[in-house]
Formats: sequence, C-alpha cells, structure tokens
Amino acid sequence: MIISSPTLEYLIIVPDKARSFRSRYAKTYREKVRECAKAVIKKMFYSDDINLKMDYFYRGNRNVDMDNVTKNVMDALTGLVYPDDKLVKDQSSRAHRIDKVTSIKREVFDIFKPLLHYKEYLAIRISSKSCFHRKQASKRTND
Repeated sequence: MIISSPTLEYLIIVPDKARSFRSRYAKTYREKVRECAKAVIKKMFYSDDINLKMDYFYRGNRNVDMDNVTKNVMDALTGLVYPDDKLVKDQSSRAHRIDKVTSIKREVFDIFKPLLHYKEYLAIRISSKSCFHRKQASKRTND
C-alpha cells in the first residue's frame, strides 16, 4: 500500500527587481535567489512532481518577461532545491503591477505580506508530494 504524505511547501521571498536570464545582472540575481532560498529550504526535493509558482510584484510602467525571469530563477534553484530543473512538472509565473488597481484571486495571503516591507519582490512557492513511503506489512510471528 502506498501512503501519500501531505504536500511539502516552501515560500521564498526575493526582494527588489526580478532579473531575466538575459540581463547583465542575471548572475547577481541568481546568487540573490540562492541566498534567499538557503534561508528557507530545509530539504532538497528529489521527486519528479515539483510544483513551482512565482508571483512578481512590481511598480512602474515596464514590460516584464516572466519567461526569462523564470528561467533565471529555476537555474538559481538547481542544486539547492532540486538536483535538476527537469523535476519541475508544473510551473506558473505571473507579474503584478501594484501601483495600479490589481485583482488577484484565490491565492494564499502569505505572498502579499511582503508588500508591507518591499516596493518590489518575487514570491516563489515550491511544493511537492515528495514523500511516498511503502507501508510494510506487519510480520506475524508464531510463538
């Protein structure tokens, strides 16, 4: 019998402007993501059911290419959160301009709390049902 454990989820907050893997600041941003992740991540995911959600909260009128930000973040988390980013099976990323009226539905409140402290930040949620245990049948002994 296979028993599924509860979903394990981490929330990583990366303050300041998110950077694309094409940016000249890409390497510095990857290092920042890793430092923020190290403060939160307790155990690396090895399963192939990793879910990665990113929400970038920013101000000002600019184009945000979340595909390129996502690539940079996934590279930064490789070797720290998961051994290879191919284990990420479900990924989503969204940019939210917060100096205008914004509507965000059905999200956990924790991704909004950093608005009290930062003008811009990236909220990264990583989850997995990574712990699958085989329940061993109890052995009966004859006395």
